[in-house]
Amino acid sequence: MVMDSGMHSDMTCYSVSQLNEHARLLLSSAFDENTWVVGEVSGLKIHSKTGHVYFDLVEKSAEDLGQYLAKVSCAFFRGSFLNWQSLLKRDGFPSFKLTDGLEVKLQARVDLYAKEGRYQLIVSAIDPHYSLGAIARKRAHTIETLQKEGLMEKNKRLSISACPLSIGLITSQGSAAYNDFISILKKSAYAFRITLFDAHM
Repeated sequence: MVMDSGMHSDMTCYSVSQLNEHARLLLSSAFDENTWVVGEVSGLKIHSKTGHVYFDLVEKSAEDLGQYLAKVSCAFFRGSFLNWQSLLKRDGFPSFKLTDGLEVKLQARVDLYAKEGRYQLIVSAIDPHYSLGAIARKRAHTIETLQKEGLMEKNKRLSISACPLSIGLITSQGSAAYNDFISILKKSAYAFRITLFDAHM
């Protein structure tokens, strides 16, 4: 069967670059320039040469069995990243760091990299208050779970075994390792019995 080349002549036909650029413009118009998104950081990578930071923002399932409901790629470009770190220091969060597994609320521009048709978030800032609150909530949830399972007091019910006083030491007599080990034992409150096995390395 030969198809009529003019069958769909009235329909718009895009090149790939035109399609991606059109999609990029639609995304830009659909979302505010400073859109806030929450999720968990995954696959964090810092590009050694450029200083750009890349990661996925993941939404986990309620059961959190290593599954995720959705994810989106994020790019935190060097200039924005350094500016954000300066703001952290100014606001009293000098030790706050991005890590895998950290729950974050980030400010970003929704974008599509037209050349590759890749949808992504261009990050401008991350709210440390949200992450610290999420850590506190996770800690409280963990404690509650341990209490329900009766594990909070389990260690207190365990008896501590007697401290072993007889020690076999394999090293070169008079070496730095030997002297360090003996000096540490002498500072303790226990009368250790040392049996040296002189081994020259």
